Amino acid sequence: PVGGLKPGALWLRSRDGLRAKLQVASKELGVQVLRGRKPSAGYRLKPPRLALYQPWTANMDEGWTRWVLERYEFPYKTLHDAELRAGRLAARYDVILLPDVGLKSLINGNTPGSRPPEYTGGIGDRGADELMAFVREGGTLICMGNSARFALDRFDIGVSDALKDQPKDDRFYAPGSVLQVDLATDHPITYGRTSPAPIYFAQSPVFKVDDRTLSIADYPDFNPLMSGWIHNDALIRKQSALIDAAYGKGRLILFGFRPQHRAQPHGTFKMLFNAIYYGASEKVTSIP
Repeated sequence: PVGGLKPGALWLRSRDGLRAKLQVASKELGVQVLRGRKPSAGYRLKPPRLALYQPWTANMDEGWTRWVLERYEFPYKTLHDAELRAGRLAARYDVILLPDVGLKSLINGNTPGSRPPEYTGGIGDRGADELMAFVREGGTLICMGNSARFALDRFDIGVSDALKDQPKDDRFYAPGSVLQVDLATDHPITYGRTSPAPIYFAQSPVFKVDDRTLSIADYPDFNPLMSGWIHNDALIRKQSALIDAAYGKGRLILFGFRPQHRAQPHGTFKMLFNAIYYGASEKVTSIP
């Protein structure tokens, strides 16, 4: 905290012209500007070199993600299969964002022969290996919704699918509902949010974590339904909806929901935006 402010406040070193710029931002964006001493520690932010993966399988969620990023003025590059398979991703990007895409679709893409060759094949095992190398070398991979299953399949981070062994005749089902989660509000991804909080859930993964991984959002030990409908909610109680996992020099951030779903749940946009900046930040214990 800075000067009594909650964690997540941004501190800027005073310099010529800054006050005038902040006055404009305060009026246009509703930002509260205060004077205060520099903090003793925190996260050094920088403009993230962001890539958004775009599959050739006409993925609707990728389109909505583009809309949200552009609406809120996040510069980004579109990442396709060929560039991903070519590797050296950490030399160009700090953060790679995977929209909601199924594991088989991500790996296999369009069937060979169904499209021109450059639009078939998905990321393949080569691309999967390059994404793992990207994280090991210090990059941040953010997976939203079903793309998190790729991380569960490829990365050893102490996270598993909490619904993997559910009973076939009495399965968990929530096709599009608002659920309550308890947030770890002292984590950079949740800065600015209060707990408990609503999320929009539509048949996404639910995570079971061990002590190697930090859960940032958990389902409560009761029925989390706030709006819509849910079946067999007991299977997700006390499980995780959002995790931050270290891997090599980098990290994986897995959303077990879509924080930008069809550009509608504005209450969870902040967690996605925080995750992008957090993924490109550097934790510092002293500020010169």
